[in-house]
Amino acid sequence: MKKTMGNTARKKEPPDVKEKKSSLRLVFDPAFKVDKYQMPRLIPFILYLTFWAILYIANTHYAEGTLISINKMNKELKELRADYLTIKADLMFRSKQSEVAKMVESQGINELDEPPKKIYTEE
Repeated sequence: MKKTMGNTARKKEPPDVKEKKSSLRLVFDPAFKVDKYQMPRLIPFILYLTFWAILYIANTHYAEGTLISINKMNKELKELRADYLTIKADLMFRSKQSEVAKMVESQGINELDEPPKKIYTEE
């Protein structure tokens, strides 16, 4: 025997307003299935997640570029410091009295053998 209760054949209809869940709760529901009625409700949530994913990727690329730039500058700083120390040592060597005397000797300038004399004036 068949019992018929009128027209009980159900078609998939959009959920009622009372049954609406937030997009996040809908996604984490164990019985979650995407159908053509739920998809428009999920689009803002998907766009939100996409925005944060793009922002995360952009931030990672920016951070990596900054680190590469910092490493290049540190290498350049080490090279410049080495150049500075080399030039400073060379200058210290060349400014010794004996080295200066050797350089100006070719121009006919010699060191004094006796100390300089003071000139006194009477006023």
